[in-house]
Amino acid sequence: MTFDELKSNIADWLNRTDLTSVIPTFITLAEARLNRQLRTTNQYTRADISTSDQYLSMPSDFLEMRHLRMTSPKERDLVEIAAHSINEYTDTNFIAGLADSYPRYFVYGNALRIIPTPAESITYEMFYYAKIPALSTTNTTNWVSTSHPDAYLYYSLMQAAPYLGEDERIGVWAQQAERAVAEIQASDDRRRTKGSRHSLNFQAMS
Repeated sequence: MTFDELKSNIADWLNRTDLTSVIPTFITLAEARLNRQLRTTNQYTRADISTSDQYLSMPSDFLEMRHLRMTSPKERDLVEIAAHSINEYTDTNFIAGLADSYPRYFVYGNALRIIPTPAESITYEMFYYAKIPALSTTNTTNWVSTSHPDAYLYYSLMQAAPYLGEDERIGVWAQQAERAVAEIQASDDRRRTKGSRHSLNFQAMS
C-alpha cells in the first residue's frame, strides 16, 4: 500500500472527505506506535562511526541498541553498563587498572558515552534497530506498508477516532491493530528461533 493509497483508504473507512490535511498526522502517529512496538529483522541496521569524541551521536533512525564493537585501531566488543554504575566505571583508579586505554564500555541515552575516553580516533561498528522509514510524498512505501498494510491502516484509524470524537470505534480498531503487530512480531520471532536462513537488511551508514 502506497502513501496515497493509505490516505485514501483512511478517508474511505472514516467515510469523510474533509480530512485531507490531518490524515498525514494520523499516519505519523501510527508510525510512532509501530516504532514503539516492533523489533524485527527488517529494522536491524548497522552503522560505521569514526571519531575521537567520548560521546557518539545516535543515527537519526536509531531506536534501540543491539551491539557495539570497536573495529580500529583494534577489534573489541564493547560492554554496555547501566547508567547508575557510571561512577564506578569512570573512577580514575578503575581506569588506571585497565590493561590498555582503548574503549571497553558504553552507556547510552540521548547520546552514547564511551569509556574510557578515547585518546585517538576510533572506528566503531554499531548494530541497532532502526525506525520504520516514515511515509511521505517522496517515500511512498516501506516494508510495513508493503507487507503489512493492515497494521498501518488500523493504527491510523485509531488516531482518527479521538480527533473525530468517535471513541466507541477505538476499541475495534485497537484490537485489529494490536493483532496485526503481534502477528508481525511473532512471524519474525519464528524466523529467528527456527534458525532458517534469511537476509538481514543491513544499511551501511558513514
